[in-house]
Amino acid sequence: MLLLAWYVEDGKLLGPHPKDPYKRIDCHASSREICIEVDGTVVARSTNNVFLYETGLRVRYYVQPTAILDQSMLLESNTSTACPYKGQASYYHLKVGNRVIDDAIWYYKYPTPESAPVQNRLCFYNEKVDVFVNGVKEEK
Repeated sequence: MLLLAWYVEDGKLLGPHPKDPYKRIDCHASSREICIEVDGTVVARSTNNVFLYETGLRVRYYVQPTAILDQSMLLESNTSTACPYKGQASYYHLKVGNRVIDDAIWYYKYPTPESAPVQNRLCFYNEKVDVFVNGVKEEK
């Protein structure tokens, strides 16, 4: 038997798995400076951020779209994923010089209520770009 969706009573849950009652997310506004670089080129800089903490995962840093220094670096992606904690994510590829990093950025147009503070903010994959928090480089 193939399971195609998860339900709680009559409500279909988002994502490929049900929520774990021992996991949670917390969103906190932060003025710490976030700087995103690719091969030494600054892509984004922000002091108006939301830090999203999710049980068992690394902190993710969400910045305003205006933090991107050159909007032409953002290329629409057809990728879409779903998370029962945050909602349905859309993606951008990131073009820096001749290099294109696939699905380097994600965002939520319509997040779940608990992740509403990240609505329409951009989050960069720490694993694909260099992320600095107050000048300190995060591990990939």
